[in-house]
Amino acid sequence: MSEPTQFDESPTMFCTHPFWFLFWCLLSVALIGLIVLFFWHLDLRRTRLTIAGQHIIYRTGALSTRESELRVNDIRDVEITKTLFQRMIGTGTLALSTAGESGMEIVITGLKQPERVREIINALRT
Repeated sequence: MSEPTQFDESPTMFCTHPFWFLFWCLLSVALIGLIVLFFWHLDLRRTRLTIAGQHIIYRTGALSTRESELRVNDIRDVEITKTLFQRMIGTGTLALSTAGESGMEIVITGLKQPERVREIINALRT
């Protein structure tokens, strides 16, 4: 039987890089802006952070894909970084690491309420 999903979300274009989003929107008057926005949107729709049971799964990529899976009990560090603008719109960057790796194994930018992910991870670790 599959485990229930506690979290499943993709970052948004505006929250990931607001400057570039506005820049490409302004260029959308020209066809190139629409093309870039379309492919950027497609890339972000193919990026997912899922927490199901005791596993955290990070998938990214449209043409070539990358998938990382961590067990909740193996996570040693949950880092949340927010710029001033990210604080204003309620998003941030979430980074997860385990004891087995140097550096962060999963880094996802533009996630809405990354504190919620940390709370879910902490609740599952107890």
